[in-house]
Amino acid sequence: MRRRSSFFRIRQQRGIAAIEFAMIAMLFVSVVYAAASFGAVFYTQQVVSRAAGDGARAISLLGAATLGVNDPTIQGIVYKSLASSLIAPSSVSMTEAGRTTWVSSSNNVTVLVDPTCGGVAGCAKVTVKYQYGQNRVLPVVPLLSWVPDTLTASAIVPI
Repeated sequence: MRRRSSFFRIRQQRGIAAIEFAMIAMLFVSVVYAAASFGAVFYTQQVVSRAAGDGARAISLLGAATLGVNDPTIQGIVYKSLASSLIAPSSVSMTEAGRTTWVSSSNNVTVLVDPTCGGVAGCAKVTVKYQYGQNRVLPVVPLLSWVPDTLTASAIVPI
C-alpha cells in the first residue's frame, strides 16, 4: 500500500511542476516582449530625433536666405535621414530609394520647418512627427498597450 501512495505523490508533483513552469514561462515571455517593444519604440524615437537634427543641421549649412515655411529641400533631407534607418515596414522595397519613397509619400511622417521659430527672431525649428501607431514594429498585446501612437522630435538651430 505504501508503494502505491508514493507513486501517486510523484505523479501529482509532475503536474505541479508543469503548472509552475507555465506560470513562470508566461511571466518570462511578458518581460521579454516588454523589453523588445520598449527597444523598438526607443530606436524609432532616436531615428526621429536624428532626422530632426539632420534637418536643423541642413538649415545651418544651407543658410537662412532661401529658407521658407515647410521648405521642400529640408523636408527631403529629413526624409532621406528617416529612410536610411529601419523604420519602414518590411513590405516596402529594401532599397534606400524605395524607403525614401515610402517615407515621403505616406501620411506617416510630417515634417514642419518654421523659419521664425514660433515668432522668435534668429532661429529656425524643424519638427518631425512619425505615426508609430500605424507602423508598429511588434504587434500589440491588448493588456500591454503602453506604446505611443505618435513620436515627435524637434530641433532648433540659430540662423
